[in-house]
Amino acid sequence: MTNAPAPLPIQLQPIEDESGLGFILRVFYANGFSTTSGRRQLGIKSWRSLTLEDVFVLSLITQTPPDWLTLRLMIRSAQFPEHFQYFGHTFRSQAAKPNMNAKICPDCVREKRWCHRAWIIPGAVVCPIHLRCLIDTCNRCGRTITWGRPAVDVCTCGSYLSDSDGNLTKSDRKVISWSKWLDTRLRQQTLTDSAADGLVPRLLDQLTIDGATAVVCAFGIRDHPTSPLNPNDVRSQPCDFLFQVLKRGLARLWSIDGRPQDARRWSEYVYAPILERLRRNGVSVSDRNSASLLLSFTASRSHPSNGGRYNRGQLDLFDQR
Repeated sequence: MTNAPAPLPIQLQPIEDESGLGFILRVFYANGFSTTSGRRQLGIKSWRSLTLEDVFVLSLITQTPPDWLTLRLMIRSAQFPEHFQYFGHTFRSQAAKPNMNAKICPDCVREKRWCHRAWIIPGAVVCPIHLRCLIDTCNRCGRTITWGRPAVDVCTCGSYLSDSDGNLTKSDRKVISWSKWLDTRLRQQTLTDSAADGLVPRLLDQLTIDGATAVVCAFGIRDHPTSPLNPNDVRSQPCDFLFQVLKRGLARLWSIDGRPQDARRWSEYVYAPILERLRRNGVSVSDRNSASLLLSFTASRSHPSNGGRYNRGQLDLFDQR
């Protein structure tokens, strides 16, 4: 396929709500090879750094309209290499991490055998269809779920992806509303629909998905002012950890919604480096201005466990560059 890509013998009908990588995984599996071997045969460097040229090749072999596939793949910006585009939204470079590791809803992959568009973005922890927590590790082997797995519902170890006892189903209304908000923003529908239940802080409606996720994580990453921040906690249980981060962050932001000056009460909890980088590198003016405003009310107090200095360089999942 490297020299002259030709349409694959087995073609599948794309599903409107699925992600581009999920569609590629389905098509490759139907034709008898994995996304890893297919990527190598096509000469694609990495799923984390897709270009428009890569999308053209994928569109050709899958017989899918280029515009449809371009919208649904995380593609590096040619003008700003540190930015990625997904469903018409701009994300910073950290958003490409899910293009290596995957999150899934066991109910969706069992019932529908496809991957929802929202699962791939940072901050997604709940399936917008089944309203249950996503998983990112295999229950059988304990390995991280990747896009190199042989099928949508099968781990690289050969086991079907499922829960052990269903204990990952959570019922926090704010996190569920946040997940619906993320999916609504991806579809670019009106924000009044996404926040109709009033559980998503209104200040987030003014930010990009990337900026809103950063702000929520900055406010929720500490469960206590003196809590140590251990990057290994994130890497070992990212979905479960992130669920708790989002739960705390949304609750704290809701307590100050419409009154940014009240953010002072959370000064000792806020992880300022996330807001600092958002202020410098946010993908929109609104993101940068909001980070600057929140820092003006929260950065006056340094974290007590670090001798007056921020813990820079930690927590790769949230500390976006």
